[in-house]
Amino acid sequence: MAGRFLLAPVFRFVAKTGSRELIMAISLAVVIGAAAATGHAGLSTSLGAFLAGVLLSETEYRHQVEIDLAPVKGLLLGVFFISVGMTIDVVSVWDGIHVVLAVVALLFLVKAVVLYVAARLFKVATSAAAEVAILLAQGGEFAFVVIGLGSRLDVVPAQTAQLATAVAAISMMLTPLLAIGARLLARRLQHVDHGHHMPTAAERELTDHVVIGGYGRVGQTIARLLAAENVPFVALDTNGELVAQARVRGETVYFGDASRPEFLERVGVAQARAFLVTVNAPPAAERMVAAVRRKRPDALVLARARDAAHAARLIKLGAVGVIPEAAEASLQLGGRLLEALGLPDHVVIHRLAALREQELGRLAQQDDTGKSG
Repeated sequence: MAGRFLLAPVFRFVAKTGSRELIMAISLAVVIGAAAATGHAGLSTSLGAFLAGVLLSETEYRHQVEIDLAPVKGLLLGVFFISVGMTIDVVSVWDGIHVVLAVVALLFLVKAVVLYVAARLFKVATSAAAEVAILLAQGGEFAFVVIGLGSRLDVVPAQTAQLATAVAAISMMLTPLLAIGARLLARRLQHVDHGHHMPTAAERELTDHVVIGGYGRVGQTIARLLAAENVPFVALDTNGELVAQARVRGETVYFGDASRPEFLERVGVAQARAFLVTVNAPPAAERMVAAVRRKRPDALVLARARDAAHAARLIKLGAVGVIPEAAEASLQLGGRLLEALGLPDHVVIHRLAALREQELGRLAQQDDTGKSG
């Protein structure tokens, strides 16, 4: 009621003044006022600040408030976590560190299982459900509010509150590691959700086609060029959602790692006319070039490189044509600039061709130097 009938009219009035400082001042006043009110009522001041945030997020000026408070957001978060850390008795926690670590592990296990089951009940894909379960398995900052309130009201013993606060803090500190592990596990489990999108024995019989490794923006653009010229192609990508979308459009895209020899065999590596390497990760691109060369020493392999150093490594592995994306983007942008400055088209084309040959020559020279070394 207060947010709809009191806060909204106040913000409309403040917005008419056009003063960003006044909007920030009103926002802080609402937060501090709500915190003081809940504190006076015997509740947690953090709870009041949380409720004030909910009220502010319901107004039509929430985006303006968020932008205006962005410069101090990180500072206030730091103050909050520092204040929480100062309440922890390190000696007491260290004496019971075995209990703390055991509870952290139990917290991760229970929350991960509950989250995974809930995600699967809502028909979330297996890989996404596993990633969500691990990524959200840690405690939250609101746990500090609840634990602090319970301690002040003598509902939670002081020693238990110390250990519980340490459990929440340690679990949040491990969030970056959880995120990395969640992504790795999700990639491993993608084959469960997209097993029906993997190439079958029928693709082994393809002939005179192009194999595209990586079906991102570059791979899709080249695929459209091939389709326009009626050149058959088969693409491989490890992004299950991207593969599913491409399959709906009727494109010959399969779920699989193009750097693994068994997947290359499934898409007819022996009969392919050419191989195009457009995967984003440089190590994966290098593995694909090496895998193709082992299967087909005479194969035509073209690759996109991240930079000049990556291009030199791909050439050394056997790629016939390598285009550094940074260099090519610079050439294209420079060409547009020269055209906008009024230079004739033939001059621009000649200049770009000369610079492109110069860049490719430099890459070839680096490859020769590496071989001689």
